[in-house]
Amino acid sequence: MKYNVALCFKIPCFETTHGLSPSFLLAKRYLTIKPSMGIFFTQKRKVYLQMALTNVYQRDAISNQNFGYLNVEMGIQLF
Repeated sequence: MKYNVALCFKIPCFETTHGLSPSFLLAKRYLTIKPSMGIFFTQKRKVYLQMALTNVYQRDAISNQNFGYLNVEMGIQLF
């Protein structure tokens, strides 16, 4: 039998956010834009999964290009 994971959960809350902020990477400060999506699996937002793509607009010294990285986090709120 094959199961689709997306059909196994009733997803009560889905949210998207974005922000313009400084980020710290390898002990340097960069100006970044960070759009993210989050899914909360319970009504009280105790269990969540969030993905964010951070785009750094300051160019690195080696390739002289903008760069970015993907953050994926899963958490359980204790209190």
